[in-house]
Amino acid sequence: MKIWYMTVFIFLIFFNYNQYSQTKPDSNFGITFFVVADTHFDPPPESDQYYHIVAINSVCGSINNKSAAVWPEFIEGKATNFGSAGEKIEMPKGVILAGDITDRAEPKSLELLKNRYEKGDGDKVINFPVFVGLGNHDLDPQHVVDSAEVYRTYMLNYVAERHEGKNAPVPVTNFDSESKNYSWDWEGIHFVQTHRFAGNTENGLPNSINWLREDLSKYASNNKPVVIIQHYGFDGWSLKWYSDEEKEILFNTIKDYNVIAIFVGHNHVAENLIWKGIDIFQVNNAWPDSDGNGSFSVCKITNTYIDVVTCRWKNGEGDVELIAPFFHKNF
Repeated sequence: MKIWYMTVFIFLIFFNYNQYSQTKPDSNFGITFFVVADTHFDPPPESDQYYHIVAINSVCGSINNKSAAVWPEFIEGKATNFGSAGEKIEMPKGVILAGDITDRAEPKSLELLKNRYEKGDGDKVINFPVFVGLGNHDLDPQHVVDSAEVYRTYMLNYVAERHEGKNAPVPVTNFDSESKNYSWDWEGIHFVQTHRFAGNTENGLPNSINWLREDLSKYASNNKPVVIIQHYGFDGWSLKWYSDEEKEILFNTIKDYNVIAIFVGHNHVAENLIWKGIDIFQVNNAWPDSDGNGSFSVCKITNTYIDVVTCRWKNGEGDVELIAPFFHKNF
């Protein structure tokens, strides 16, 4: 009997330790990743859509014998206070898409995006794993009403093809087969992709807020840092795209966790905001407009700080500039 009790006791200790170790962040970690939003791929012929790809590959010295860009000490005469200042931008763990990857969800548009944003070799194809996120243009292609449901299904299936299951091209830890939300860990950080936003039910999609609640409870306890990616932002215009009730439910779901950043798209402007005490990083679109050429976010997170900078392409040759808005915060 004593041996039985001892066996059970040892098992419980091991079980509790194992559960804790699944969520306990590493004591020291550091990762770099890029976030891209609103590529709005149209069907061929292609114009400057590959410029973003060449810039992403170039900024860390992946192609064209270019040297990696350096985290700057100053931008526009202002001190960045980057924890990484003076260091070369490292190869990213991956590239995260924050929605509206196509303009009308047309199959030919998606095929062109696949040619650019599925990992491969060369300067005009992404050199890193890509984590797919969908926005309103992907899920509600209003300009092709007769085919909207077919195209929406096509886009949702693409997310599953890329990420669902251990044998997926880019496997993740937790995939929701209904909403197509998913999560994964890079070293000590938990990442969650929620497409338009968790809790979205537009176009008959299932509410994923319970999935998010369970995901965070399982994978992000013990103050583990969390990064959320969604398409709809938190600026005055974007907040009109979901109700106050939906936003309040979202906040109540995440407020007790260590959410260190939410990356969003939708507004086609690069901007840093704070929503209910949470740092929000609005990622710009991918093409030239009134605020200049297309840009994306470069982020480095360690156990002691987060650095975020906007990277804008100058041309199709991989020349880039690191510009405002930028952000640094010590933990």
